[in-house]
Amino acid sequence: ERILTRSEISPQHRILPLLTLALIRARRGEPAGGLLDEALDCAAGNQFRLHVHAARAEAAWLAGDDAATLAEVHRGLASVTVVTADGWPVGELRRCALLAGGTPDTAADRDAVTPYRLELEGDWRAAAAEWMRLGCVYDAAVARLGGDIDAVQSALATFRDLDARAAARRAQQRLPRLPGRAAGGPAAPSISSVRRIT
Repeated sequence: ERILTRSEISPQHRILPLLTLALIRARRGEPAGGLLDEALDCAAGNQFRLHVHAARAEAAWLAGDDAATLAEVHRGLASVTVVTADGWPVGELRRCALLAGGTPDTAADRDAVTPYRLELEGDWRAAAAEWMRLGCVYDAAVARLGGDIDAVQSALATFRDLDARAAARRAQQRLPRLPGRAAGGPAAPSISSVRRIT
């Protein structure tokens, strides 16, 4: 917030502070749209555009708008050049697609660096362990959303500890859909039954 009050800061140098503040607010369930809109304007034509699309996709998912999440993922991935793309925001975009019910095509550019690839491959345990090794508690909890009841309950507890109310709400919504949650309850949708994002 202090950085963003400085009038001498260039638009490019406003992007990361805007994204940081926006994601904190979005994860708490607070409005962040204005910050994300400004970040998108500041990122026009520069290397941070993918990061902005990834943050906008996460914010839409946290707000419960899966259609907007998938639309933002489409916009971000449409601008990706396989040879030059930064694997981190691309992985984050693809994770957002998965969280929102899509299955992104990852065959074209295999990610050998980020924990996102483990999530996309369905190995939530390894992804969560890698995020924890990197000190990324929130991301480890998001990875656990791909797991069983115990994993999702663990993610929910972490989100509550972090005061990430919007993420906690998404975890809470997932619990009743998991197999074994309640006798006769609906099973979680399989990866093969959801839309494909390319």
